[in-house]
Amino acid sequence: MTLEEAFRFLRSMHRAAPFLFFNGNTFAEIGRQMATALFADLSPLLLREVSSATAHYIAGVFDEESLHQLITETWHHQ
Repeated sequence: MTLEEAFRFLRSMHRAAPFLFFNGNTFAEIGRQMATALFADLSPLLLREVSSATAHYIAGVFDEESLHQLITETWHHQ
């Protein structure tokens, strides 16, 4: 599974709302932590941008094309 596929899966789970309580941030936080771990070598500012964009994508407020572009550009900065 690619990173983008994993984020897409987390987004689909967020939309499916499998939990009765605390569903909103559960999957976004998982994605945020994945991004934080994978991009740990970035500067703190850039790391915050990538992890925040990932969480916003999973929550449905950031589009996939923009996330793809940000991840691609960030990956090349490492």
